[in-house]
Order: sequence, then structure tokens, then C-alpha cells
Amino acid sequence: MTDSEMLELERRLWSGDADFYHRLLTVDCRMALPGMGLIDRQSAIEGIASGRRWDAVEFTEVQFQRFGNACILLSYRASARRGESEYGAVIASVYAPEDGAWKLAYHQQSAESP
Repeated sequence: MTDSEMLELERRLWSGDADFYHRLLTVDCRMALPGMGLIDRQSAIEGIASGRRWDAVEFTEVQFQRFGNACILLSYRASARRGESEYGAVIASVYAPEDGAWKLAYHQQSAESP
């Protein structure tokens, strides 16, 4: 997977629906999210299905770290908007191969003060 392909997957995390999450998340995916704590794959999919998605997101300070064929760490700052609400966070996402495709194994958001 190229860096640009991975960035496109990551962008879709912010706007994609529950079906996209179902396809992208590893079986044992975990997420650490502000206000939600540590959640599992099923909780993430259910949350996406019942919530409103982001209207826009911008990434800065993007970095990729590849660990052989075992995993890829993507880190960046995100600035997102949903309606009039704005959100900023430092993000870390870990992708790993599963069933012949790169999938999201771990995702953490550390919210930044406005």
C-alpha cells in the first residue's frame, strides 16, 4: 500500500459509514477516543452507525513509519469540522495486514485545546 492510498483510507475514517468501518477494521481493532475511552471494533462500528460524520478534515504533520511487512504507523494532526463544531487532535493509527489487505488495527485521538 502506498502512502497516498493509506492517507485516503484514513480520510475515510472521518467520513465513512459503518459498512466502511466493518471492512477496514481488523477483527481485534481497538480505539482510544476522547470522551469514549478504549473501545473495541463492534463499539466503533455501532458508534459510526448511530452518529453524524465529519463534514471536512485536514491533515498536517503527516508521518509514516513502516515496520517491515508487520505494520505501518501513521501519525498526524487533524483539524475537523462538523457543522459549526471544530475539533483538533493528534492522531496515531496503526495498520496491519489481515486477510490479504491492510486494515486498521489501532487508532488513538488525543484532543487538542481550541
